[in-house]
Amino acid sequence: MFNIDKCKKTGVVRVINPPTDRELTKIYSEEYYKSDKPDYISNYYEDKDWWFEVYRYRLRIMERYVTSLEDNKRLLDIGSGPGLLLECAEELGWAAKGYEPNKDAFDFSKSRGLTVENEYFTGEKEGYDFIYLGEVLEHIKDIEGFITMIYDSLPEGGVLAIVVPNDGTIIHEVLTEGMGYNKWYLAPPYHLNYFTVTSLGNFLKKSGFNVVHTETTFSIETMLLLGENYLQDSSLGRKWHQRRMDWETKLLRNRPDLYEKLYTNNATIGLGREIFMVVRKPSCND
Repeated sequence: MFNIDKCKKTGVVRVINPPTDRELTKIYSEEYYKSDKPDYISNYYEDKDWWFEVYRYRLRIMERYVTSLEDNKRLLDIGSGPGLLLECAEELGWAAKGYEPNKDAFDFSKSRGLTVENEYFTGEKEGYDFIYLGEVLEHIKDIEGFITMIYDSLPEGGVLAIVVPNDGTIIHEVLTEGMGYNKWYLAPPYHLNYFTVTSLGNFLKKSGFNVVHTETTFSIETMLLLGENYLQDSSLGRKWHQRRMDWETKLLRNRPDLYEKLYTNNATIGLGREIFMVVRKPSCND
């Protein structure tokens, strides 16, 4: 039985009796892609065209906030999974390196010729101007220590992009308190921390970063309001995700400015399934 509590200073909700470090290592190094996300790698590459559009867009957003860049842009992807962001960055001419503790995801990345370390991130001193942390922070036991390690790994003016689930939205409240759904998005031991747009921003500001860009993603939970219960039938979730990918791919290719406008506005009212937040380490010129 896991217990949760909310931090009074930031609003981040956490599991206060998490698994041991040994248990967590076993979960993420051996079990995660087999038990929690058995189809993740195959679906990830099936969705490659959409992911490449999303990643190109996110890299452009990150690049916007680094004022002095060398010709060779350097990206560090922590929790790089099957490596699609690394592949996308390399196609754009970036130097990219990943850290991925899961052996299945690491092996898949290496089979594609990508630069990946099969270990947990413990700090980096090679001077990466960009760090990407996609769907990682919700899994971390000591988020203060972890984010400090990332802060120390960035140069002054360096940029960190974070993607985490957006949990506890008004749609979640309607579904759980008004329509009888349980709080399915609370998922220990896989997720140990739960963020909203406000609490994530509070936490990162408290950690020394300046928040420069905030978006959320498509609100897939809207389908639950319409009676499409993808929690019980995963094929429904896949169907709606494919429809979402179709129109987002067209928008990203033709009008990325409208994509940005849509999802930055979405963030101002706290809706969206995930948060995409870009923060910058202050420099002496700020």
